[in-house]
Amino acid sequence: MVASMLLSVIIILTSHRSPHITLRPHKTVIAKSPVTGGFQQIMATGNAIQEMLALRKMIDSLSEKKQLTSADSARLDTALDSFQKLNHKFNQRK
Repeated sequence: MVASMLLSVIIILTSHRSPHITLRPHKTVIAKSPVTGGFQQIMATGNAIQEMLALRKMIDSLSEKKQLTSADSARLDTALDSFQKLNHKFNQRK
């Protein structure tokens, strides 16, 4: 009796398969890790701060001079422009 029940279950499972059910291949999903994105933002902010500190040091050293040469004036102008751009970018993120 148990054997006939097992045989009937096997027959039902193998013969009554639905023809419209098909297996779909799995799609590979590549997701960005929030940790990686956050770490990259931290590194970019750290690099910007480091560059701002270097520019500030150059600006301070040039502004302490009593007389500036034309090369010093050009360096001071470019350093101030770069500092302003970085400061503007840094303040926009907030």
